[in-house]
Amino acid sequence: MRRHFSVIVAVLALLSLSASAAIDVDKLNKVSSFVTAGGEGANFKRVPQKTFAVGDRLIFLTIVTWEPIDKSAGRHKLTWRWYSKGTLISEIKQTHTFKPTPFELWATMLAAALGTGEHKVEVLIDGKLFDTQEFSISE
Repeated sequence: MRRHFSVIVAVLALLSLSASAAIDVDKLNKVSSFVTAGGEGANFKRVPQKTFAVGDRLIFLTIVTWEPIDKSAGRHKLTWRWYSKGTLISEIKQTHTFKPTPFELWATMLAAALGTGEHKVEVLIDGKLFDTQEFSISE
């Protein structure tokens, strides 16, 4: 009886692992991506911009979908990298469960922290470059 119980527990553990397995990054679809400014938390204008003022709060937004749409895409490690004139200035790391689709990935940065000039932001999912945007900041 004890042996049967161990087998049942092992099978249930394997089933739960396969049910929660993350969808591979290559199967995620980028729907939209842009940098914008303003707002607080998730309440920000969703208007793409390429030029910002040094006093702006930047938001990098990427929207992803996957198939099947009624399932979670699982947990993924996210890394946002903010560059100023080609130099890495900040790296933000988080882990999120992707559900439901469409799913929004976003990170913020103060323009003043990057300074004036040409800049770039990237998002990596599970260590793979998924999206990048370039923009400029003026006085």
